[in-house]
Amino acid sequence: MERLGYGKKQQRMQRLPNIPKNLIRHFLRGLFDADGCVYCTQSRKLGSLPRGRMELSLPHLEAVNWWIQYFQTTLGVQFGFSRDKSIFRVSIGNKSDLRKVYDFLYLDSEIFLERKHRKFRDLLGYDDLPTTQMIYDLAA
Repeated sequence: MERLGYGKKQQRMQRLPNIPKNLIRHFLRGLFDADGCVYCTQSRKLGSLPRGRMELSLPHLEAVNWWIQYFQTTLGVQFGFSRDKSIFRVSIGNKSDLRKVYDFLYLDSEIFLERKHRKFRDLLGYDDLPTTQMIYDLAA
């Protein structure tokens, strides 16, 4: 990981490794498992309607630009971003875009952080669907 630029926290994501195309979504799912979150909030503007959101913290603008461009080009999904001190947060809240991202990250995947996967499924209303793939809880 250090050779790829991911060893020391302050150097993480200064440059993106060359990743074979068939492994990119697995790499992105790993980033999300490491530094991402999914949550549901109540919006005062929308009354009592819950609103879902996916966020990922990235330490460098290059990684933010790559993430945003990749998802825009691949899925037609637009992430927003903001800066919080020395970290950038990319986020998305549109439910149809969240579904696209979920399907992209988890389709035919066997290894992922179970609690984040479950939160994503709950947010999208997928909790009534059986999980057909094998799940490994990497947090254990």
